[in-house]
Amino acid sequence: MAIIRFLGTGSGYPHPDRGSSSVLVEGTDGALLIDAGEGCARRLAEEVLWKQEIRTILLTHAHADHSAGLPMLLNGMKADRRTSPLELIAPMGLLEGWESFLPAIRLGEDRLTFPLELRELKPGRYNTSSGHKLDAWTNDHLPADREGRGGSYSLAVEIESEKWVFSGDLGSLEPLEGKLDRAAGLVVETRHVDPNQAVQLAKKAGIGTILLTHISADQDTPPIDDAIWAWDNLVVYTRDSGKSI
Repeated sequence: MAIIRFLGTGSGYPHPDRGSSSVLVEGTDGALLIDAGEGCARRLAEEVLWKQEIRTILLTHAHADHSAGLPMLLNGMKADRRTSPLELIAPMGLLEGWESFLPAIRLGEDRLTFPLELRELKPGRYNTSSGHKLDAWTNDHLPADREGRGGSYSLAVEIESEKWVFSGDLGSLEPLEGKLDRAAGLVVETRHVDPNQAVQLAKKAGIGTILLTHISADQDTPPIDDAIWAWDNLVVYTRDSGKSI
């Protein structure tokens, strides 16, 4: 059995009831955190039932609503006297920025109680320290710079025997076309794309679980057949767990 937990379902605009983008996924060797928006550390502290240690953090792109929660997350791990390594995967430009900024707020390698292992996110297949296998590909939300660094990514993550697609932020739905085959679930943002069109694309691919996230404070969330608007601390069980959302 594996579970997916939404730590933040909001967008770049502050929301009174939603943290910024962050999703936690159980793995064979620990948890994978996809994005670390503001509030993710606080959400973890609210839920005493979550026992898996985060082994891998993956940041899909260099926007604050997907990464601003990282310092407090690291600070909390430091306060807990964590010693096990933590893998941080992110586009190169973002990695370089964190390498410069973390020492300035006393979270450099000389201050942390654990090794922080940096790994560049590029298109391709990965085996993470959390025990997940995932495919990453660029999308059209954020372009890379002239040197090819940065950009924004969508992911297909193998969770036990199931394939789950996490859209990340998008510019259009085109980067998801051809990537949804044989997927059990789709977590798709709705701030930059039409949620109804996203649901139709997922249904056409035969996806059984469709979760809508990245919701702004001024955004309506009307019922959409066969889809669920996610909320902070929503827990989703994978299909082979025998449990439902």
